[in-house]
Amino acid sequence: MKTKALSGIILTFMLLLSGCFPKNRTETEITGYKEYMIIVASKKLPGVVTSCGNTVSTDVFAVKTENSAEWEPLPYIIDFEYEPGFEYEIRISRTDYLDYDRAEPAWTEYKFLEQVSKVSKESEDLPENFIPEWFYEKNRYNIKLAYFIDAENNEAIEGDLTTNPLIPSGSYLFNEDMTKWQLVDNDNIIRSQGTLQRKNKDFTEFPDSYKQLELAGKVAGYGEWNFIYEFSGDKAEVKYDVFLFYPNLRSSGNRQYQAALYKDLTDYYTQKYPDAGVRTVVYSLTLTYNAKYSD
Repeated sequence: MKTKALSGIILTFMLLLSGCFPKNRTETEITGYKEYMIIVASKKLPGVVTSCGNTVSTDVFAVKTENSAEWEPLPYIIDFEYEPGFEYEIRISRTDYLDYDRAEPAWTEYKFLEQVSKVSKESEDLPENFIPEWFYEKNRYNIKLAYFIDAENNEAIEGDLTTNPLIPSGSYLFNEDMTKWQLVDNDNIIRSQGTLQRKNKDFTEFPDSYKQLELAGKVAGYGEWNFIYEFSGDKAEVKYDVFLFYPNLRSSGNRQYQAALYKDLTDYYTQKYPDAGVRTVVYSLTLTYNAKYSD
């Protein structure tokens, strides 16, 4: 697999679709057509869509057909005006196409035909997501924690630092344009999720304490990442200063674009442990792409 830049690739599912559809639909062959009823859940769920040889993570519809008791993913429904918070019963069409002149010769199109009902409710028994395990393993960014403590009582601060709930453990999974994130554990269970805001930042705005945690590579850029947590209708956020860098050349010859998230907690621990003689506390989270799937 080609190395992925952590800065992300702006790639949406609808763009994939527009790139796959032939310019002249009359040149294609319809290999199947049917109309049927489905129930559409009151919220979309994270899922995975493959089109034109590309695989992307995106929110998808959760649907039930008349012959299924389980929720299933459906990537899109053309002409369907969806409003979250409502459960729908609608009639759609499924058309299968074939065109050997295209990069992806066979594809399926789902189209809205008729709305039977629209009820304000929270759909029941929805799964957490429709993301397969292989996608987590292939696209996860592992987290490596490093920290520097200079205080008269290092032990107390180190113990608190490594158990701080705002310092994540596990792996991150980002969508393609890096506007959404999930934090998953080793069993791929989502522990937290939210949105991500990124912006450029000049390194002169970074505190000198960051020099205590040296990067093992060549810096390519600087920025600020704001992780926004969303839960129970409330929002919390954690901001990091970010170094984008190429790590030192490995024995395999592979250079991998990475990000290191830095945060200075000197003031925080000075107030929390006023008798600890705190001089400097800083930590970093280096995000590394899953090397198992790197070339």
